[in-house]
Amino acid sequence: MGKDWDYSELAHNAKEHGDPEQYLDFIRETGFNEGKLEGKSEGKTELLIAEGVALGIGLLGYAGYKAFSAIRDKREQEAINKQKQEAKRVEKELIDGMNKALKDEEKETSEPD
Repeated sequence: MGKDWDYSELAHNAKEHGDPEQYLDFIRETGFNEGKLEGKSEGKTELLIAEGVALGIGLLGYAGYKAFSAIRDKREQEAINKQKQEAKRVEKELIDGMNKALKDEEKETSEPD
C-alpha cells in the first residue's frame, strides 16, 4: 500500500492537529462554526424578508393614511366652497332687499301726500 491512501491521509492530518481526539474536536468545531455562519446568513435573509414585509406594510399604511387625508381635505374644501357660495347668495339677497327697501322709502318720502 502507498502513502496516498485515505487512512494514511487521515492519520497524517490527525498528527498535524495533535492526536485523533484533537483532530475530531477540530472537525466538529469547524463544522459547528460553518453551520453557525450558514445559520446566521439564513437568519439575516429571514430578517431581511421580515424587514421588507414590515416596510411594505408601513408604506401601505402611510399611503392609505395620505389617501384618506387627501379625500377628507377635499371634502372639507368642497363643503367650505359650498358655504361660501351660499353666503354670497344670501348676502346678495340681503343687499338687494335693503336696496329695495331704501328705494321704497325714498319713493314714499318724495311723493306728496
